[in-house]
Amino acid sequence: MNLNDSYARLGEYIAAHESDTYGEIAASLGLTRATVARIARQQGIRRRPGRRSAALQAAAAMIGAATARAGSVPTGEAAAPPTEELVSVAPDALPAAETPSAAPGTPPAEGAVA
Repeated sequence: MNLNDSYARLGEYIAAHESDTYGEIAASLGLTRATVARIARQQGIRRRPGRRSAALQAAAAMIGAATARAGSVPTGEAAAPPTEELVSVAPDALPAAETPSAAPGTPPAEGAVA
């Protein structure tokens, strides 16, 4: 068996195990991940190494479910910011004891308690 036949058989194995990562295929065959990726590339197998088709489909389903739950905002429209009631707050009046006094040495105003 020549090298091209071996690569063809390995390519068939890789294609048949598309849900496995290149690392898992390499471990089961006793090869390195780089060798599996190189053989796949030479055999015309195009997929992203380290990615599982089933995992990607599950992630897409989860994103779709999360989008469906949000449902209140149609796709493409920005969500309106939450509305808040504006509350008018008057500044607290300072108690009489804490009112600023005149400069030191000035006589107190009439009726003021010293």
